[in-house]
Amino acid sequence: MRNILFVAFVFALSFSGRVCAGNPVYSDKSLRNDAEKLLMEWVDTLLTYQCEGLHPALDGGFLCPACARIHGRIGDTVLPLMYLADKTGDDKYLLAAKEASCGIFKFSCKCSCR
Repeated sequence: MRNILFVAFVFALSFSGRVCAGNPVYSDKSLRNDAEKLLMEWVDTLLTYQCEGLHPALDGGFLCPACARIHGRIGDTVLPLMYLADKTGDDKYLLAAKEASCGIFKFSCKCSCR
């Protein structure tokens, strides 16, 4: 999980002007396309672990495949999910981001997802 978030963070940094300016490696379109494909593959895999309907306290969280527990830092998944929702136009990423954000604020969330 930590590795996915690190790659998503580095991926987001690759779009900032400070990292890209004057560096031919970061301006390469094939590298960006490869990074986006990798991000999509990882996020699609992550979505298979998102809890839905098991128990109201678990909804929106991500079940760890190694220990069958939900670890913290669910909020770190919202940015890559929203990026892919914007990039691809696929509603599954937007819905997953909403569920994850509601999972963070379970007790104070008053949106329609609960």
